Amino acid sequence: MAETCALTQTASKELKEGEWRPISLTHVQYPEGDLLGQFLAYCSLFPLAIFCCLCTLAGSRRDLHTICLLVGMLSNEAVNYLLKHWLQERRPCTEVNHTFHTEYGLPSNHAQFIWFFCMYSLLFLYMRLRVTGRPLWRLLLVVVLLLIAVSVSYSRVYLLYHTSRQVCCGIMVGVGMAVAWFAFTQLILTPLFPCISAWWVLTGLPSVACTHHITTGI
Repeated sequence: MAETCALTQTASKELKEGEWRPISLTHVQYPEGDLLGQFLAYCSLFPLAIFCCLCTLAGSRRDLHTICLLVGMLSNEAVNYLLKHWLQERRPCTEVNHTFHTEYGLPSNHAQFIWFFCMYSLLFLYMRLRVTGRPLWRLLLVVVLLLIAVSVSYSRVYLLYHTSRQVCCGIMVGVGMAVAWFAFTQLILTPLFPCISAWWVLTGLPSVACTHHITTGI
């Protein structure tokens, strides 16, 4: 940890606190004049955009599987919070930038979130979505998902928010949580969806949909 911090200090010794520019609203910071840093700072906003899109989708479609995915994401966030305050490993070289909102960095929240979403989406594509014909679009979607996950993970190290170890731990926890939650959803919750949907209607609440295996010929 000390060696990593020393190397980071050497590589960024010319950066002062006043040279870090925030992206408004989210307060993600990058070194002023660093185009790659600016690009990666925007890449680190993918988790926020994904979560907002899923909330909108769940609210508009009221699909039980989408709602369960959101619950899984919130559970993943809770696990990250507990692990951070249990392990209490500090972020790298906070003297370069004193505006971090949280003190602890293990595991990386961004890496854990994005790899949870990426792994869950891959499992959904290959185990739940039944595709006929040539699924070239599915391969392209896999590549896009992996590129987003890698860019978000790398941005956390490049922008000095986390060490490589903290990001790798976030990736492992996120992937493990995704596999566990997908299995729980498929084996336990999905068979109960018709009952939950019927109960939802009886309570007088807006109706919800319960998706089963989806078949596409694209």
